[in-house]
Amino acid sequence: MVVEEVYNYQPLDYDINGRHKEQKTSFISTIYDWEKDFNNKNPYVYANELIANYRTMLIMERALGLEEHQKCGVDLIEGTADYEAHLEMDKYNKTQTVMALATKVKESSEEAIWLYRDENLADGLVIIKHSSSNDDGNEGEGDPVPALPIDPETNIWREK
Repeated sequence: MVVEEVYNYQPLDYDINGRHKEQKTSFISTIYDWEKDFNNKNPYVYANELIANYRTMLIMERALGLEEHQKCGVDLIEGTADYEAHLEMDKYNKTQTVMALATKVKESSEEAIWLYRDENLADGLVIIKHSSSNDDGNEGEGDPVPALPIDPETNIWREK
């Protein structure tokens, strides 16, 4: 089962640190607002995927305070994520990919929101969805990748 909601925002409304220029809120707060909206509209499922293009992921990376070698989202190729190939590319490129964010919805607090890059999406367009194929939190083979730990007070990535 797939349930999805489409959200729009203006990328130019966010500064170089991923904060809204007028409201002074982090882009991560915006994502969590969308997650809550998704949950309110679809109370029987939880959001477990976020799909956006490179520019949106860049804003997210800056909002999380990630370093140059860290990036958000697994690339979708023809709508599919190849985790094994992606992890191999990370080793070769010496990058670290944030594949998921921890959820802020209490009812699904053990779940993750998997992050996907789709360059076919327009700037300012974000798809948040529930996909039952992603219910176990691990699309690929092997060990699941843990969700990115986010400090609940600052919405900034932190080391465990």
